[in-house]
Amino acid sequence: LLLALGPALPLGDALAFAVDQAQNLLAARHAPLSTGAGNTGTLVRFSDIYDLAAYGRLVALLEELGPVAQVALRRAERDSFLFELQLRGSEGELARALDASGQLVAEPGPLRTMPVEPPADALGTGSAVAQPEADLNYRLLN
Repeated sequence: LLLALGPALPLGDALAFAVDQAQNLLAARHAPLSTGAGNTGTLVRFSDIYDLAAYGRLVALLEELGPVAQVALRRAERDSFLFELQLRGSEGELARALDASGQLVAEPGPLRTMPVEPPADALGTGSAVAQPEADLNYRLLN
């Protein structure tokens, strides 16, 4: 992943930011996505995030939204990030807040393809892991 760098930060701030982002990416890759009953998380995919400055701007925006109680990165792929947002309000209130931010544009979800059976491993069993689908999809305006 090649990232374009924004304005230079003081060394201490840059290191703290880098450690925090590495921690978020590792958690997104290795932490299981909670799917228990009673889970109030809403999965939102954000695209067109090409650098750390844009990522930081997005996270700050999400943390400031009234309907959002908690923000957790769940998956990162190229320019797209999947967040699980714990809500204080409804999904409709979240969508209205995201639309009103002026920094995001709602997009239709990606086309879903028919699942393909994975090749069997050496023991003859498949080992595919289902990827979570986003409830909402947005593109960050740059």
